Amino acid sequence: MIRVVLFLISFGASVSVFGSVNDVDNDGLCRDNQSRVGECIAGPDTDDSNPDVNGDGICDGIRSVIRSSNFIGCMRGVHAGQDSDGDGINDELEVTDTDGDNIPDYIDPDDDGSGAGDSDADGIDDLAECGRSLPCLDSDSDGTFDYLDQDSDNDGLVDDLEADHIAGNGSGAIVTALNIDGDAQEDFRDTDSDNDGRLDEIERPVSSDQDSDGIPDVYDFDDRSSLQGGGDSDNDGLSDAQECPVYPACPDSDLPADGRPDYLDSRLDTDDDGIPDNIEDPNFDQDNNPATQVLDTDQDGDADYRDADSDGDGLLDENERNNPFDASQRLDTDRDGIPDVVDFDGRLNANGAGGDSDSDGVADAVECPDWPLCPDTDGDGIFDYVDGDSSPPPPPQLELGEVSTANDGVGALWWLLLLFPLLVVTRAQATEAQEPEAGNEAFALTQSGGFDWYLSAGFGRSQLEPDTSGSLYSVDRKGDWAYRVAGGWDINHFWSLEAAYADLGRARLSPDIGSAPDGYLSYQSLAASVVGNYWILGGERLPWSLSLVGRLGFGTLMNQGDDVEFEQQTSIQLITGAGLEWYLPGNYSTALQIDAFDTDAMMLSLSLTKRFGQQQALVYALPAVEPEIVPVRRAMIVPLVVDSDSDGVLDDKDACLSTPVSDGVRVDESGCVFFQGVIGGIDFVSSSHELTGNARKVVQELAEPLHTQMKNFEKLRLQVRVHTDSRGSDHYNRQLSQQRAESVVRELLNMQIEAERLSALGMGEREPVADNRTVEGRDKNRRVEFILTGIVN
Repeated sequence: MIRVVLFLISFGASVSVFGSVNDVDNDGLCRDNQSRVGECIAGPDTDDSNPDVNGDGICDGIRSVIRSSNFIGCMRGVHAGQDSDGDGINDELEVTDTDGDNIPDYIDPDDDGSGAGDSDADGIDDLAECGRSLPCLDSDSDGTFDYLDQDSDNDGLVDDLEADHIAGNGSGAIVTALNIDGDAQEDFRDTDSDNDGRLDEIERPVSSDQDSDGIPDVYDFDDRSSLQGGGDSDNDGLSDAQECPVYPACPDSDLPADGRPDYLDSRLDTDDDGIPDNIEDPNFDQDNNPATQVLDTDQDGDADYRDADSDGDGLLDENERNNPFDASQRLDTDRDGIPDVVDFDGRLNANGAGGDSDSDGVADAVECPDWPLCPDTDGDGIFDYVDGDSSPPPPPQLELGEVSTANDGVGALWWLLLLFPLLVVTRAQATEAQEPEAGNEAFALTQSGGFDWYLSAGFGRSQLEPDTSGSLYSVDRKGDWAYRVAGGWDINHFWSLEAAYADLGRARLSPDIGSAPDGYLSYQSLAASVVGNYWILGGERLPWSLSLVGRLGFGTLMNQGDDVEFEQQTSIQLITGAGLEWYLPGNYSTALQIDAFDTDAMMLSLSLTKRFGQQQALVYALPAVEPEIVPVRRAMIVPLVVDSDSDGVLDDKDACLSTPVSDGVRVDESGCVFFQGVIGGIDFVSSSHELTGNARKVVQELAEPLHTQMKNFEKLRLQVRVHTDSRGSDHYNRQLSQQRAESVVRELLNMQIEAERLSALGMGEREPVADNRTVEGRDKNRRVEFILTGIVN
């Protein structure tokens, strides 16, 4: 649009053929070889009385010349060194017609788009506005060619509006321009678009609608009517408002469309099938108006008088009528009394009888013995012979109301929440009881069946009681068979995390009144919960141990209704549960438990659980140790250095003074058994008891010689001690060191070292060997020691 404006401002519109002395034909080319600024460029003009000597529609000079009584006009010629259309390319470089719209590129602002372009952005392409030959059309002779003119007919209505009767959508929308009165001029060139004898410039603006039928006067032939609903422009018995209920989306029912909307199409055969509209509408309502109580035989949404194939059989109506059309002798191939144009099965069958259009087993002639007065048994507006379901509709169903589910958002066993403080206290007491005492005595090591994760499946009965107080239902069957599957992770011996799905079956509801069928309401639950254990009998997760189990979590109930309406009151519920779990050999356990999903849904089940994983649980018992009576000896001053443990290394060089005396026990130069003392290379993941990969290799390398020594010395005992630095609380460090010692022992157990030969002791920060205030000191204090506690050959 900017280019067009610049084009018009810079070079002006077309001019008159009356020029000056130097340019008589006013085409911008001087009669001599002199150039005159603002008047003409140097000639000479071979015929200064004719602006277009060769008659190609392009002026000889650089000006356009408008049409006159004796001259058709011409468009400006190439002006070398100038850019006439403002596209940045000089005229002499774009003399072709790139987009094929008959307009040379040097005067075509929109020559580089797809199609013919639309230089004035009015929604009509340049080819349509220019015409098939040059010069381009200038409908209002205002000197601006239509392809550049925003109002080609100068009626005050812009071309963008008159192109499709929709304002403001011209840019980028190329349409076929409307010609509603069917004359030789499209509306954007027609000064009287509706051909009512009143010029558009008088009937504008488009908001003017004198007969209030929704159609602007400028496009309404019968805009002076006083009839309700407006006039009848085509005088076909249908008001303009009926034939164009939503302007400007006015139907054009002709096939193919003829460009004239129905409200201006005076022919009485809307679908052009050769059958008049009043024949295709039987006029049952006696109003001579096919648009009211219309007949739509094939129920496709197009009334028969608008439908080129009224019965939807794939054959056009014009091919299913007699020719010429005779309303008194309609074509009826199967002789069932129903014309072929409205007879879907209008061909004779093998028995020579009529067809069955709705394939319901009843012949058309039986279902419609007196066409066009065909029965409509179920009153749905479809004649029985084309209605596959013509039975009367069933009586209206009794409204029984809605039942409610998930009513409170918390399980009926809410009092089980009191169980969790008990479990927390119990866990705290158990943790305190398991902490090792300071000193040299270690806890004896045994193995049990605790693992990382588990799977569980249970089967039982549900209790389902949806709230029926807002309905005419009663719960007839409250219980059903149910199952539950779950998977979880044991955090420790007391707490687990679990996800579960439960199918609780269906509740049956019976109507309190009437003969309506029973309804069914199914329940399912998806939940995540925390599970706590309170050990009643035996060790934690050991075979034949028994625990009280409490469950608390969040879930969502899911319901499906069968012949019953329902509404869920809450979307998320607090799930509670409790039960007894009995641990069996082989890492199995069985549990009897009750779960409450909401006040209307509970489940009692018996389940079987299998535990998996690599983590080993360690259980300790403080051994009974007889007090050792040590005789009092008199201290003696011995000036000599001795070997008090008789291991061959004098005490002043012996780092392990308590090495037992025994043949076959090898010590190194520091007097320590090869697997005794600080063991280097055994480290852990930060703030964790998990061994690093390198640490596992070190322990595995020690296991083989240690296993050999165990064979040679049947009462050899080894204690693994783990020390930490002073960062963290004393309680935390003692607990962490104990867990780390157990991890080392567990690794030795995996290497087939006998459990009764090993013990674990977490020393925490109690025995530092260096200054904890320095990095180097803390590194030395974090250590693993193997302590030989007894050896007998």
